[in-house]
Amino acid sequence: MKKRISVQPSHDKHLFYVIRGNQSSRRVPLVLIHGLCEDHSVWDAVVSALEPHGIVCCLDLPGFGQSDPPSSPKMEEYALALEALAQEEGFERMAVAGHSLGGYVTLQSMVELQDKLQGAILVHSHPFVDSPERAASRLRSIEILEQGHKELFVRQLFPNLFAPRYAEEHPEVLEQCIQMGLRQSEVGIITALKTMLNRRSHLDTLEKFEQPVMAILGDEDKLVPLEDTRRAVERAPRAEVHVLKGVGHMSMFEASEALSAHILNFWLQLDSY
Repeated sequence: MKKRISVQPSHDKHLFYVIRGNQSSRRVPLVLIHGLCEDHSVWDAVVSALEPHGIVCCLDLPGFGQSDPPSSPKMEEYALALEALAQEEGFERMAVAGHSLGGYVTLQSMVELQDKLQGAILVHSHPFVDSPERAASRLRSIEILEQGHKELFVRQLFPNLFAPRYAEEHPEVLEQCIQMGLRQSEVGIITALKTMLNRRSHLDTLEKFEQPVMAILGDEDKLVPLEDTRRAVERAPRAEVHVLKGVGHMSMFEASEALSAHILNFWLQLDSY
């Protein structure tokens, strides 16, 4: 089922999401959050594996897919979208899995919505602020987009997200992701880049979060520092970390079965906590 709802309090912004799965299940619902230049469709293979086990929601973050852009470049605005979804569906509790930018939203939601979160999963994401080099790269990207070169930005972005061997062997998947990126609006991408520049560190968030946390990382991911992220996540009281071998930043495509299995095992165990 596809839904487009108003976001409180102004009602002038709309949020789009898809809800699928076993509606009769009493398991806590699972919300999947995509990354930069993506939309809810990036989770299609994962949802197919998860939906027999409970309710699965995939939202389009503000500014992506069919959701309106946020009012300001603040991570709290993206967490508000998750809260709006929970209110619309009547979710008193939920689990959240976020990829990349979606992981940053998940971390912010661990602050804003901690009473609603039964568990949190970071998929190729981390709790650190940008390094000076990464911040400079984002500023260059914003400049490219503001000059009207979205296609240049998108076509440079996605090849670096996959492990080199996978990208070479699966050019059709790379092109699929590029086309997904080209569907996104310049305003949405620019706002997200500015939001990531403005985000805070969440090392303390992980240390204080009392519910289960899992990180799924790739050993060929160029964007997420593997060992630093592992150590940071393991500071959470109830943490687990899984590293996918030969995988870059896009395990939804590179290793969808392994990714789905880790998410499912985590989700199924939440009932026992």
